[in-house]
Amino acid sequence: MAHPRPATQSALRGSYDFRIDTALTDALRALGVAHEATLSMVLTAGFAALLHRYTRQDDLVVGLSTPTSAGNVLPVRLHLGDRPRFLELLRRVRAVSLEAALHDAPFERIVEALGVERAAGHHPLVQLAVAQEPAGGQSHAAAHSGLDLVVGYADTPEALLGRIDYASDLFDGATIERLFHHFVALLSAATKTPDCEVEALDMLTPADLRQLTDWNHTSGPSPTAPTFHELFAAQASRAPDRIAVTEPSGQSLTYGELDARANRLAHHLRDMGVGPEVLVAVCMDRSSDLIVALLGVLKAGGAYLPLDPTYPASRLAFMVSDAAPKTLVTQAHLEGLLSGIPNVVRVDADADAIAQKPATAPENTTGPRNLAYVIYTSGSTGQPKGAMTEHRNLVHLAEAQRIALGMTENARVLQFSALSFDAGIWELATTLTVGATLCLLPPGRAPLGPDLGRLIQSQLISFITLIPSILPDIPLDLLSSVDTLIVAGEACSAELVERFGKGRRFVNAYGPTECTVCATLAVCTPGGTPPIGRPLANVRVHVLDENRNLVPVGVVGELYIGGAGVGRGYLNRPDLTAERFHTDAFEPKEPEARMYRSGDLVRWRPDGNLEFLGRADAQVKIRGFRIELGEVESAIREHTDVADVAVIARSDGAGGSRRLVAYVVPNAKTSMEEQAADGKALPTTLRSALLARLPNYMVPAEIVCLKALPLAPSGKVDRAALANIPLERTEPEEVKDPPRNALERDLARIWAAVLKVPSVGIHDDFFELGGDSIMVPSLMLRVVEAIGFELPMHIVFEAPTVARLAALIEGRRGASQTEDLCYSPELVLAEEAALAPEITGRSVTGGDRSEPSQILLTGATGFVGAYLLHELLSTTTAKIHCLVRARDAADAMRRLRESLAAYSLPTDALSTRVLPVLGELAAERLGLGDATFDHLASTIDTIYHNGAKVDHVRGYAAMKPANVRGTHEILRLASQGRRKPVHFISSLATVHPFRHKDAGVVRENTPAGPLEMLPNGYMQSKCVAEHMVAEAMARGIPATIYRLGAIAGHSESGDCNPDDYTYSAIRSMMQLGFADNLDIDLRLTPVDFAARAIVGLSRWRGAHGATLHITNSRPIFWLELIGLVKEYGYAVETVSYEDTMSGLLDAARKGIDTPMLAFLPFHLQREPGTSRYLLEDYYAPVRWDCEQAITGLTEMGVAPAPEPRRLALSYLDYLVRHGHVPPPTRTNER
Repeated sequence: MAHPRPATQSALRGSYDFRIDTALTDALRALGVAHEATLSMVLTAGFAALLHRYTRQDDLVVGLSTPTSAGNVLPVRLHLGDRPRFLELLRRVRAVSLEAALHDAPFERIVEALGVERAAGHHPLVQLAVAQEPAGGQSHAAAHSGLDLVVGYADTPEALLGRIDYASDLFDGATIERLFHHFVALLSAATKTPDCEVEALDMLTPADLRQLTDWNHTSGPSPTAPTFHELFAAQASRAPDRIAVTEPSGQSLTYGELDARANRLAHHLRDMGVGPEVLVAVCMDRSSDLIVALLGVLKAGGAYLPLDPTYPASRLAFMVSDAAPKTLVTQAHLEGLLSGIPNVVRVDADADAIAQKPATAPENTTGPRNLAYVIYTSGSTGQPKGAMTEHRNLVHLAEAQRIALGMTENARVLQFSALSFDAGIWELATTLTVGATLCLLPPGRAPLGPDLGRLIQSQLISFITLIPSILPDIPLDLLSSVDTLIVAGEACSAELVERFGKGRRFVNAYGPTECTVCATLAVCTPGGTPPIGRPLANVRVHVLDENRNLVPVGVVGELYIGGAGVGRGYLNRPDLTAERFHTDAFEPKEPEARMYRSGDLVRWRPDGNLEFLGRADAQVKIRGFRIELGEVESAIREHTDVADVAVIARSDGAGGSRRLVAYVVPNAKTSMEEQAADGKALPTTLRSALLARLPNYMVPAEIVCLKALPLAPSGKVDRAALANIPLERTEPEEVKDPPRNALERDLARIWAAVLKVPSVGIHDDFFELGGDSIMVPSLMLRVVEAIGFELPMHIVFEAPTVARLAALIEGRRGASQTEDLCYSPELVLAEEAALAPEITGRSVTGGDRSEPSQILLTGATGFVGAYLLHELLSTTTAKIHCLVRARDAADAMRRLRESLAAYSLPTDALSTRVLPVLGELAAERLGLGDATFDHLASTIDTIYHNGAKVDHVRGYAAMKPANVRGTHEILRLASQGRRKPVHFISSLATVHPFRHKDAGVVRENTPAGPLEMLPNGYMQSKCVAEHMVAEAMARGIPATIYRLGAIAGHSESGDCNPDDYTYSAIRSMMQLGFADNLDIDLRLTPVDFAARAIVGLSRWRGAHGATLHITNSRPIFWLELIGLVKEYGYAVETVSYEDTMSGLLDAARKGIDTPMLAFLPFHLQREPGTSRYLLEDYYAPVRWDCEQAITGLTEMGVAPAPEPRRLALSYLDYLVRHGHVPPPTRTNER
């Protein structure tokens, strides 16, 4: 479509008359005769092929109308996902058409039988059609007025004469004319090569090819220098006294001074062996010295590797290990950040030695094809990848930008981006080769908002490049000096152009690191979606379909980039280089020319500009989680009662949070009426099935049953139409089980308001209606206001229906406060931790392999479990048996694969070394048959028991089945057959820290508990399980207990579970601006370190029978983290615990979606009989001893956890970068 579908479509129509010449008409007739198909069938096949190529959709519905059908349109559904040849597609059209003719029925009866709702202005079944009109007879065009587009034709002896009738709201005349010419080209190709795959049929016209070729005629001037440093040196010699670099402090360097200092450093580096293709790491604070260092490396002949000193140590270590630079240029205070680099130059400490070197340039030893720099970008595997850029690429960037932007020596350019990012290279390269002034930011984190605006104003910045999301926070009046504003790195909105584009040049730029920063740009003016423009000089861009065919104007394709900016590839990654860099088949004059596959979807506009549409691997974000909608749809589609499904993300209205909504079509055997009769509504059964196989955040909050999914003209599900379907129950006027009394009526009214549904039955489950833990505080606050006395918030988990909650409320009037707790203070440890008498180590035989060959792992589909599985696959040769709750082995393997892939962990070893065991932790004998249980008992060498239910709100009874009984049955397995050690994964939360406040430390041999004082059911259940394992050890079963700290994100990629307890506390603090003053050691434990530590220590002889604390040996306390958040740029007030609770309750009343609300029932618990909050006497600033674990890790060669302050900063970066928290509002104070 040329235009988006309006909410209300008008009746305006347009038409385009056409004629298909006699030669092609005869060829089409002959093709039909040869394959027993009518001309109408041939044209329908051709039209379907065209739609498939235009829309990238495999499942299409095309209307077919003939003179005998009196204007009725026969829907023809065609599937093209198996890459059919054109003859096969024609055969399918013929078969469907003949089948329909044999079962002829009045059109109205078909519509009624399908249960399709009719709407004014829309055909009920199809939106696109091919219609044969009677030759010389009356046209049926009026009958087709409800269709979006109709290709009507009359078969005359001379030629095919026709008219394309279309909805003017959706199409314009130029679009329809192009569509017709592509239709003719595709039909012509089909008659010549009918056995060709539909994907390969040529549909471009000669005019298209000329146009696309013309748009790629971007030849610019030849480079004026072979290398970047020579380009810079030429500029320095032309104007040595001009200011090249200036700092906010007022310190500056002229071009002559910058050139001389870079030359001296180059001589110094050359003496240390730096030359062509030698990588030199540069790790320095932002300053003019950094600019000197980069130029000095290039002049020495080397290539620089920028390393940002604010990066986590683990990420820096990875880049150094991967790139293996021979020399490091740094500053004295940063030297300790890096190790393993043989030669080190400290520009400050070694300044005297460097100053002795000549100020003239050393002899140039590099050429255009030599490496200039390597920049590491985020990698989909969790490890960054180094993109290599050559001198010819960098020279191209500088000169192409000069041409495109018209930058002159009078410009003052802000160096906003760090030089470890490609945008920073853009700013430096262009500025220093035209004689302009590069204005640096002050040291530390880059200023934002008004602070950035004031810096721009004070420095009289005229050229600036920013990410679009940064721009709105800068007051417009502070940008008066800026005459060229460039945005890049994210999609740019029309609103930004409208607001910031007046009175200056507004440029929207696009380009990946792999193609030297910038490939296209557009000078934008207000009005319409800003394009990403046309290619730069000497850059070629190709929009290709999935088969790498050129696509015409208006058709969506993936962007491939060729020309002078295409870099060398990825350092040490030939596999990834081959995957992303391809031969440029569209440049036959340059057989070695390559193009880069960007992964971005674009389309050509008629004016030759490219429009950015998003990523090819489209995802949505719900509460910060990246979710592939296709994965959720696939899981739903596998349910036996589902015929079809579509899932979308939609908001609850203005300011509402996004939620997943699934639209489900029940299969023919399970109609909605039958479900209602059986009392088993499909949404209820479906949600239960999904909770068993998907993370909670991927389970749709709403499941809506439809008779059919709405289809767009292409036959694709019309997701825009889905988003307009009201989220209402099917028959709200007939509520099943309505309220029976005043209390139930009040509760039902409150539930309906919170859930945003018309009505609620008294037996409807709150969570099955789409409720989640974040809604609970809002719900319960309204309930408390209605009934007039306090209720614990967690009660809704125990009583999730109106009827059960009403009964509990009636029974609780005047009840003891102990019922308001998330834990059970009456528990008796000896009773709960009792082991069956037969669980001993007396009957086991053999075992004790130093290298196990058969391992049982529980909890492998969780966050820690995925990393444990990865570590076991990486460091052992054993077969890994994974206990998984699943329908069958294939489903279990799919869950394991998806779990690893979710955290970018490799999955290639799953098929050869992982054996799924279908079972259930909470069931007797793990839900296994006797034969399977006995086989495992006699086969397994080692057990890693990591599986557990984690919930800080539910009580002990809810946690006991999986966490206590599950451990009991694991110990039963360990007590039979082979002797096999149990490695039990526990938590530091099993020990009450306040009880050890005076000692100031919790030792590794400190027993878990006291059980009755631990403040939630999860902690209590893990405490009981620990004591069970300790008792099993006393009975002769070998075991080790690993108490994990607060599991945090990956130490390098930052991948995490942003909704876990610790991250939720951090996110709410950053969002709400306040935090409690209960100071505790956060025990930040990167998940990859935890997995390495567990597997490493499990091989350490000193671990047998021990309890080991797996956490960061260097503490970071809550108040220290608050300080870091403030330094990062967030305003956070430290308040009392009571004020924190008041603030969270206020947020719940106002409907603010903040993650800590999910844990509010846990936090609101009070000491029985007092007004004091329970957690005030739980948290304490104690240190967690891990001396024994450190000894073992050292002996086993496992590196300690990274320094926690740097780790915390990297996690804050991750939360901001991935949109889990709003960006900071001011500059940091460091």
